[in-house]
Amino acid sequence: MRKIPPRLHLLPAREADLLVVIARVRAKSFHVMRINTKSGSVEHGSWFRGVLYAKRCDISLDGRWLVYLALGAKGKTWNAVSEAPWLQAAVQVDHLGTWFGGGVFSDTQTLLANGWDVDEPNKTSRSHLPFSIRPWGPELGNAEDLGPLYRRLQRDGFTSGNTPHDDSEWSRRPARNLPLLRMRYIGYDHGYKFAFALEGSPLDLDLSEWACWDAGNNLWVARNGQLEQYDGKGLGTANPSRVIDLNWLTPPAIPPKQMPPPDPPPRRVGASRKKKDPA
Repeated sequence: MRKIPPRLHLLPAREADLLVVIARVRAKSFHVMRINTKSGSVEHGSWFRGVLYAKRCDISLDGRWLVYLALGAKGKTWNAVSEAPWLQAAVQVDHLGTWFGGGVFSDTQTLLANGWDVDEPNKTSRSHLPFSIRPWGPELGNAEDLGPLYRRLQRDGFTSGNTPHDDSEWSRRPARNLPLLRMRYIGYDHGYKFAFALEGSPLDLDLSEWACWDAGNNLWVARNGQLEQYDGKGLGTANPSRVIDLNWLTPPAIPPKQMPPPDPPPRRVGASRKKKDPA
């Protein structure tokens, strides 16, 4: 049987040489990775059984924190904030269904929660987080993927449409000497679909699942289970400077823990051991 390539969604850090990849390896099996966009090194993180709503996910501007909406294998949904590329929650809030959810880091100090209660009492304390979590106002406009996605595009420097109310097309040119990246909404088929194109480059983005600029103005393209990175020279010749093949990804038989266990605290030299109680 021919293996279907994993579907890849890309979350570039706005102010760091980091890129988070959410890979849908099977219908209900996801893997999270973080890539150093300078070295190309890949940090493999959590495997997840269920559904991660990738277009409602976001990473902080420094690439450290991940916000996501998850649907577990038993039908429970929740929002969480974790340290990428792991899913172990630093903050977790139960969610009702799959409307809204996820969020967007609007700046270094603020995470906008997309339709979930930031004052929910059963979440983990967030006093240790370097940003505040605030509710998203009524300007969201879409209860599924497009609200968080379009807000993320705006933050990252994309502009929309030819008219003030046209948000079906987005574009961004990160520097004068680089081509214009265009993305266009083309319809809904088991999810919101987009087409990508470059103006001013021979590179064809046909069959791309996603394309984005990283913090160093390199273009990343996800298609056919692979990640292609193009620097300025590669954009002129349509030859990638780096290709990362992820078609080998296979879900583990038993999902690993979300994060490695912490190191035990050091025992003081000379500290006495507690005696066991007599049986």
